[in-house]
Amino acid sequence: MKQQFAAKHPWTILAAGAAIQVLTGLPAAWGVFQKPVMEEYGLSEQGAGYAFALLIAAFGVGCVLGGFLQDKKGPRCAALWGTALLCGGFFAAAFLPGRAGWGFFLAFSIPAGLGTAFLYPSIQSCAQKWYAGRTWASASVPQRCPRCPVRCSTAQRSRPVRAPCPALR
Repeated sequence: MKQQFAAKHPWTILAAGAAIQVLTGLPAAWGVFQKPVMEEYGLSEQGAGYAFALLIAAFGVGCVLGGFLQDKKGPRCAALWGTALLCGGFFAAAFLPGRAGWGFFLAFSIPAGLGTAFLYPSIQSCAQKWYAGRTWASASVPQRCPRCPVRCSTAQRSRPVRAPCPALR
């Protein structure tokens, strides 16, 4: 049944993976959350920096643990654990009392860092495997080329063609 849905609706699966990838960008978007976190939990700028550092450290450890989990149990298991950890971090932070900065480190930074680390490789590797003939759909990220103002995808820049970017033709 699951295979039939994936065969009939491949773009739905890809869209769901893209939505999950937005959530795994949490460490990169910390600057947006830093000021509200400082106000809500009574953290100084240095304390918020420690929360971010702990999030990144948990992300690094989680990449290794998530890779082992994905190799042993498969990407579905790693993605489910990542989702549980990330959601658990959000819910735990929501239920923390105000001015409990120390609790934010334990309740949010560690589970959210581990969860995003478990999710990212499981979704990215599956998309690249399932859409192997369409790398433009599964692995390309719109970015600005370093030498031109035109938005190109990663696949355009890595493809061995005459010119990797329309502006360089």
